[in-house]
Amino acid sequence: MPAGREGACPDPTAAATALAAAVRHAGQGVMALGGADDLLYANDVARSCLGPEGPLRLQQGRLTPHGVAGRCVSEALRRLEQTGRPQFFALHRPATAARSAQTFAVTAILEQRPRLSQRVLILDPFGERGALDESALSSWLGLTPAQARVAACLSRGLSPEDVATHCGRSIATIRTQIRAILERTNLENLQQLHRALAGLGRGFCEPSR
Repeated sequence: MPAGREGACPDPTAAATALAAAVRHAGQGVMALGGADDLLYANDVARSCLGPEGPLRLQQGRLTPHGVAGRCVSEALRRLEQTGRPQFFALHRPATAARSAQTFAVTAILEQRPRLSQRVLILDPFGERGALDESALSSWLGLTPAQARVAACLSRGLSPEDVATHCGRSIATIRTQIRAILERTNLENLQQLHRALAGLGRGFCEPSR
């Protein structure tokens, strides 16, 4: 964000726009919300999920719960406020006459600065069936190729022992990679990771618990 005079209140829209500029991957969406769920910024991809034909709704400039998707987003934002930890879930945008269906892996983060707090949703598109391939997982979660391969195996319901066999690695190596994935995603245990990955595979919202 451009530097302002000392003590000045940051411009939340400028902060969100600066964050959007940092989202480099083609097709990603970014949406920033203020403390009262007021929409501060949304790029074109994020706006495609808003409105009567999208999974999210705006009322007087504020994000409002609507259907399953709206309730899941509200729950994720509530947990984000309570824990300060990133939340991961999936959001499905249905097909319309103008565009195809799309499932997004969503990362919700809390950005806090002096006199500024905003919730940021980053939408990373998966294929229309919500397949969890290694490149998408690597991009979304910031994993190494080896970690993304382990996460992709876990998303198919494999146990750590099965992952070790599938990848041709020792169980100790796989457990080390799982610990790194948990640390990277701020999740506490393998059960939470399975839940997050399974939710994406089904195309549901399933915030981390």
